[in-house]
Amino acid sequence: MNKKSIRLTPIKYLVIGFVTFLSITIGLFGVQPFETIAQTQDPIIYWNAIALATIRDTNTSPQIAARNLAMMHAAIYDAVNAISPTHSVYQVKIQAAKDANPEAAAVSAAHQVLSQLYPQQATQFNNALEASLGAIAQGQPKTKGIELGKVVAEKILAWRKNDGSATELAYTPPDKPGYWQPVPPEFKSASMPHWKNLKPFVMKEASQFRISQMPSLNSAEYTAEFEQTKAIGAKIARLVLKTKLRSHNFGSMAREP
Repeated sequence: MNKKSIRLTPIKYLVIGFVTFLSITIGLFGVQPFETIAQTQDPIIYWNAIALATIRDTNTSPQIAARNLAMMHAAIYDAVNAISPTHSVYQVKIQAAKDANPEAAAVSAAHQVLSQLYPQQATQFNNALEASLGAIAQGQPKTKGIELGKVVAEKILAWRKNDGSATELAYTPPDKPGYWQPVPPEFKSASMPHWKNLKPFVMKEASQFRISQMPSLNSAEYTAEFEQTKAIGAKIARLVLKTKLRSHNFGSMAREP
């Protein structure tokens, strides 16, 4: 493989492309079990599949899964872009040897991030790393790429270390109309309410695009939104169990019943 085998796109297109790929992978084909993932010529697609399988096999919540995937792909992007800086740096600005192998950098970055986030899967990641690097010719370019990927990955991990993801937050819903409330039959509490304080990956702050204020509860706008939500919920309730679960499975990557 040569340096041109990994083509970068501007960050916004990279994000759009990844989300599209993720949607297709989960929504249409499901997530492959770890042991069935085949080695591909594209290391990014290969390690993306590994990440998705790990998320499912460890029952990682959708919120944490999104964070973990973003960290891995950010590390891959900055590592590869450092070798041939054709696009803007995302987070890690680093001087890289121009002869460093980009495939080795991508593989090393992905492996390092996933190994830190899922230490119990270290053996599987190490086996995948060996398979990926085995397809790359030995030499200084490979060695330099591996080291670059590790360094960038560690910087991404350090950047997100205190991003608010581990800061628990107690949440008691206000007892008045217009606020979320636990619903029957289980009356479960809010899922990870502290996520509202998570440091964004792209936006300046979580509240950047929020509306200035909620519409009045007796307004036409609120009524229209309420009726739409009610109609969708009623339609879902009439579907068979397996179909009802598809929306949940899409978000959580749960196994089919």
